[in-house]
Amino acid sequence: MKIILLIAFLGLGYSTYGGYIDYHNAVNEGEFHMYEGNYDLAISNFEMAFEMVNLPYARDFYLASKCYAQMNEPDLMYSYLEKSIFNGLNIDFVLTDSLWFTDFIFENEFKNALLIKPKSLEKISTKDSIYHEQLHLLYDELKHYSSAYMDNIISGDRDSLKLDSIRQLEQSFLLKNHDNFINLFSNHGIPIHPTALSHFETLCFQFVQFQDDNEIIELLRQALDQGKIKPIFFARLIEGQFLKLSKSKDRDYQYGLRSNTIEAKNLGKIQNQRKSIGLSIYFAFSPNYEKNYKPEPISENFKTTTISSSSN
Repeated sequence: MKIILLIAFLGLGYSTYGGYIDYHNAVNEGEFHMYEGNYDLAISNFEMAFEMVNLPYARDFYLASKCYAQMNEPDLMYSYLEKSIFNGLNIDFVLTDSLWFTDFIFENEFKNALLIKPKSLEKISTKDSIYHEQLHLLYDELKHYSSAYMDNIISGDRDSLKLDSIRQLEQSFLLKNHDNFINLFSNHGIPIHPTALSHFETLCFQFVQFQDDNEIIELLRQALDQGKIKPIFFARLIEGQFLKLSKSKDRDYQYGLRSNTIEAKNLGKIQNQRKSIGLSIYFAFSPNYEKNYKPEPISENFKTTTISSSSN
């Protein structure tokens, strides 16, 4: 079955990207089949994906556990459920997802699985601590300008000269610190600590918005290939989901995130672009994790303005 599926996967052109891109595409196929109730086919895709990379995502182990629960395979269900929690899955996912596990939720083994302690995060080195502090300083200064701008708006003052002055200071900051941020990113990569990662993401968005930064985009593309960031983050950055980036018409609807509707003539192009970064071609919104729930498919009339960050 796996051999047949692999041939089909190759035929669909998903294996031309490599590494985590192929991994995400295989998981996306599995998730589609899971919500269609084709659990055998879903599992085949998930297990194929898990063999592609050294460190699968915790959420994807969890999807496999849901399928095995529906297939009444308790040993495999518990194995994948425990892997997902050990690798950092928030147990709230499981607690709100109980309909998938109706036959198991009252078992002691199920309750014990939820008590598994997640693996410890890697100890932050002195070098990384310095990196995180540098990101924090950059973030704080940038936040100072954005806060001053919003305070002026909220206060009702709306002094155009003051607003222009704040924007000019912000742009001077971005210009002055661009090369510094590139060097930090190149030398240290994606930060591990959640707060540092949040600061890093905000800085990425701002620097790319400022000058359509291809250097940062290329570094992020490499991080995507290595599984260090998720496809949805990369797609949002390119399309400027949060920053309303509109400097290039060709990028406006590249992944179908910013458009109110996806025109039929663009659907095939958008699907190919999504596959090229491992973003699902089936669902625009992240699933609600309810039994028999089927996420809305991407279609020519489907609005995609609020795609969830938890999607692949």
